[in-house]
Amino acid sequence: MHRALRIPELVDLIFEAFACTQPRRNKTLASLARTCRDFREPALDVLWREQTTLSNLLRLLPSHLWKIHRLPEDNNNCFFSGQLSLIHIIAHVKQKDWAAALSYSRRIKDLTVDWSGPEPFLHLTAFKAIATASLAGWFPGGFLCPSTSRLYWRAGPSIPDSFVHDFLCPSIHTALVKNFDLTMPLPSDSGLRSLRKLSFECCSNPHSIIPNSSRVVLGLNRIEELRVRSINREAFEHLSKLSTLKALEIRETKTMFTPTADSGGFPALRVLKLCRTSPEFANNFLSILPSHGAALHSLHFGIEVFTPQTLADLYASLSKHLLSPRRLAIVSERWMTVSPEYRHARDFAPLRAFEQLTHLHIEPPVEFDMDDVMAEDFARSWPNIQTLVLKSNHYELSRPLQTTLHCLRSFGEHCPKLARLAIEFDASAIPSSFGPSIRQTSLVSLGVGRSPIESHLAVRAFLTELFPNFREIVCEAVDWRVVELSDIQDTERDEAKMMAEEKPDEDDTEAWERWTYRARWRRV
Repeated sequence: MHRALRIPELVDLIFEAFACTQPRRNKTLASLARTCRDFREPALDVLWREQTTLSNLLRLLPSHLWKIHRLPEDNNNCFFSGQLSLIHIIAHVKQKDWAAALSYSRRIKDLTVDWSGPEPFLHLTAFKAIATASLAGWFPGGFLCPSTSRLYWRAGPSIPDSFVHDFLCPSIHTALVKNFDLTMPLPSDSGLRSLRKLSFECCSNPHSIIPNSSRVVLGLNRIEELRVRSINREAFEHLSKLSTLKALEIRETKTMFTPTADSGGFPALRVLKLCRTSPEFANNFLSILPSHGAALHSLHFGIEVFTPQTLADLYASLSKHLLSPRRLAIVSERWMTVSPEYRHARDFAPLRAFEQLTHLHIEPPVEFDMDDVMAEDFARSWPNIQTLVLKSNHYELSRPLQTTLHCLRSFGEHCPKLARLAIEFDASAIPSSFGPSIRQTSLVSLGVGRSPIESHLAVRAFLTELFPNFREIVCEAVDWRVVELSDIQDTERDEAKMMAEEKPDEDDTEAWERWTYRARWRRV
């Protein structure tokens, strides 16, 4: 063997690269571990480093201690729909029986416990055997997998969530825990305090979600990234004092209190995502951030309940409280019935101050009152923009669009990095002159929504001249991509059939018009 292969660090790098590129890596690594003593340990480390099931470990127990019970496919009383086999422990497990499993479990760094996976899942008897061994001190440090750094836990509704305690070892820094019925709070010990990334979802009774989630949050002292459904005031104030928290996502704020923590909270926060929220809650949260200007670079608000005035106040508040975020999203979480009289595009004019924006997504359930002049002002304001969505999530258009193909030219001229653009415009009229020729080569995806169109040939000529590299059109909920030449005929035949099947009743004028526009954009 070449002397270079006797350097452990070099062999580790080779095996890691090999594992990432070879489709049959498991069989090859297993062969290396069996045929060369020098390769055995590094090969086994890579082979066992990432495990998507615990069944591989349980199968290392003596064969008389376990069996795989196959479930009938039509078992309607079983929670594990689609899961056809479970590993049962059928006899008493002694300390010496775990020896083989422990020789491999110490190598696991990334562990997934998911009841919906393709591999046999553990029956309740198997989890009880692991818990008994942990309590008896048979495992190093009290954990079957003592070196785990990342844990994904989704054990299913028939497995008590208290068993997650046996896998939250102190070495874990990232955990995604999906609980179904949290009967016991997660432990506030070193296994929880050392977490740096946590996504915690609780699907139990709605009245217990906030108390259970809050108990988990109060045990976090070094957390850097947190995703949680909802929390109480005590947990919120605890988070606001942490100097480590960089990213926070709260899935639902309707049932939460009004944030009133001291100004200057969340000193290290860089990413904030509030889903199913209101402008009032978002404004109050912004007021808590450091008074010198929050250093947020990514902000997402999922607005669910609002009035025209509170939404306008939110845009004004953003420019007041923030320095210069790079990612900003204000979207509607669901379709809502809102009076089309209100069109608010001018209200987010304060966002023009954020010259460093790279991603902007504004999609409320109201119509935009935006024209080509305003679109050009926005294009000039965001020279670094890469993804831009400026369109209504309102189902119906009550009046003709004021933006035309000229607005695309403005974004092509002033936004050289723009790769994805979604905006609705009137493409039915082709201006006779566009001025000097402009070619923007970054844009690859164009969302046109419900944009009216007449001549697909003229629009195609304009788009290919302005955006020579664009490869995708998204029209309402349908997207069309450029395909290989050999596939064009089959693709056109299939999609023509689909469009024919979706053809609306000719008496429905509005539906027929939308179908016609969609067909013309398909031809573009």
